[in-house]
Amino acid sequence: MEGKYLQVFSILLVPIVLTLGVTLFLGTSQSFYDSQINIEIIDTEFVTLSQAKIVSEETLNYLTENNYELNSSLIGITAKEHMKDVKNLKSVASYSFFILLLLLFISFLTLAIVHKPKRIRTSLAYGSILTIILNLILFLISQSFFRSFWRNFHKVLFRNNLWQLNPSTDNLVAVFTLNFFTQFVAYLIVITTLLASIILTISLIKSKKKSTKEQLNAEFAW
Repeated sequence: MEGKYLQVFSILLVPIVLTLGVTLFLGTSQSFYDSQINIEIIDTEFVTLSQAKIVSEETLNYLTENNYELNSSLIGITAKEHMKDVKNLKSVASYSFFILLLLLFISFLTLAIVHKPKRIRTSLAYGSILTIILNLILFLISQSFFRSFWRNFHKVLFRNNLWQLNPSTDNLVAVFTLNFFTQFVAYLIVITTLLASIILTISLIKSKKKSTKEQLNAEFAW
């Protein structure tokens, strides 16, 4: 594969790896769950704060432990079946993340050995810029029509209607409301944008230092 094609490939991988990695982190973060429950984004018509905390712990345990069994009387019968789909999706996302991360590492290693190492800095820089642009688009979507976006997102990811839960019978959706996922997307945008900005800044600094060094070497060459 030519260096430029490999570089384009690595540029496209950067936002995917960043977004997928942060999504998996937030999806299993106790501190994030607790912070959202504590600001009471729950549907208090159907659950209390103490119930919400229990449901949150139950959900997190199920997503992070292999043999954990959900309590259907706690979260809801339909919700329990839906969570099986969510856990399967998380497993696919986790495997995909590590595969894509490995591909990104191999791409950078190939660029460093076979092609020009400076292509790595360029890939990171453009990949970071692409991440920020995609985050801007996601932000505009989330601010304009998040409800329809979230509904279509579920229709794409799930082949059944189990995700259409009723808060009166499924405590899960009374705890993890639309506001929860609005906050989730907001955190995702902020964290990935911050990481992309850091990577972009480091790439530009490294590139500038490299250019200055090469210029000095050329000026003092005999």
